[in-house]
Amino acid sequence: MTDRQRLQPAPTEQFAALARGEHTDPFALLGPHASASAWVVRCFQPAATRIDVLDLAGNSLGTATPTMEPGLFEIPLALPVRPYRLRVFEPERTRDIDDPYRFGSLLGDVDRHLIGEGRHERLFDVLGAH
Repeated sequence: MTDRQRLQPAPTEQFAALARGEHTDPFALLGPHASASAWVVRCFQPAATRIDVLDLAGNSLGTATPTMEPGLFEIPLALPVRPYRLRVFEPERTRDIDDPYRFGSLLGDVDRHLIGEGRHERLFDVLGAH
């Protein structure tokens, strides 16, 4: 897959909302997304200077390319997409992390609706508070 076959970068207004923590669906921009011949993984790490994508054994799958948006990186991965981790290089440290957007949202439509109304009675079950 060439650079020209990558997914288009997120629209600027969506990225700005993401950077402010106000995007209503960050899963639409981040994590793995199918394209015609590969998966494209996007991640947002504002302090990163480089991001490598690793398989679960720690082997490199490649280095993510910075996009035009600061802090946003992407990389095409061959099909089928395998579980992966991110090695985030920052000026002061390097750390291996799980990409939280790899797993998808755990909230269902009813959960979102009830949370929006302020009527969800078991938030601790859906927001990981136990």
